[in-house]
Amino acid sequence: MKKNIITIIALCGLINTIEAKQFGSTIHFEYNQARHKSSIEAFNQALNDAEIVVVDFFATWCGPCKTLGPCIDALAKELNSIKFIKVDVDQHKQIANQYNIKSMPTLKFFKNGVEKKTLIGIQSKAVIKRTIDELS
Repeated sequence: MKKNIITIIALCGLINTIEAKQFGSTIHFEYNQARHKSSIEAFNQALNDAEIVVVDFFATWCGPCKTLGPCIDALAKELNSIKFIKVDVDQHKQIANQYNIKSMPTLKFFKNGVEKKTLIGIQSKAVIKRTIDELS
């Protein structure tokens, strides 16, 4: 059975999805000089790694993001078939700009690599689950 994954994209702007280290339900990507991808390439690849992907665009200084974080973590543990990705907008401005992120937190929902829905601000667990169910 595939474990649910929370992906944190956040090291030096360069990450390698092959060189991931798992810590509980979180996977941290680390830079590998021999085989590296830009953060945007790795992010785009991660969007296609599962049928449904939820991306949490956050900032470490953002109060509402800190409130939403535990809800996302709980859903990641609960929903095994959904992939959750966390993107720190300060670390990955290029990704945030590509997806026109203006407010945090912003949740983007993808199905088969295609963006389907966006929720801005703090959301309840029920709203997030209902949005995921709509995509299923």
